[in-house]
Amino acid sequence: MPIVFPDTLAYILVIMLSSIDFWVVKNIVGRKLVKKRWWYIIDNEGNERWHFEFNGKPIPSSSPQRFALDQEVPFQDRLVFQGTLYLTPCVWILFCVMNALTFAIFKIATTLVCAFIAAVQYYGFKLCDDAKKRKGRLMPRLKEQQRKRQQQMQKNAAGGAPQGLYENLMPQAP
Repeated sequence: MPIVFPDTLAYILVIMLSSIDFWVVKNIVGRKLVKKRWWYIIDNEGNERWHFEFNGKPIPSSSPQRFALDQEVPFQDRLVFQGTLYLTPCVWILFCVMNALTFAIFKIATTLVCAFIAAVQYYGFKLCDDAKKRKGRLMPRLKEQQRKRQQQMQKNAAGGAPQGLYENLMPQAP
């Protein structure tokens, strides 16, 4: 009698390799190839917060004031990356259907777990893309607001207008 049954060993090996693939794609390939990375944090209150990183600059999903400058990623790289992200869960679901047709219950569980891992990977990068598009639409408005603030500060500094609390409280000398 073997120490580990072949199906159990296959299940463990496939799940481990799928998890390693998840980590490599999320943290290395996504960052190097398409300059995107995502992660989520569960805070003390139990709320889930997604964070995204574009071009090596972290951007929390809840702060509209911070944005990253877009460095162009080659179209072929984006196409291959997004295509494989989309196809991977589809292939695992196809394997699941094939196993269901042959009534291989143990293999269905393996393929469902791997399909779920691949779907989470796709979902994370999809949210990252959506956040990048949202930040791209906000960027012109934020730059315009920043330019207006700088002009106002220069105008106040040049005109001798009071700048701080002390100047506002103290009377001006004639």
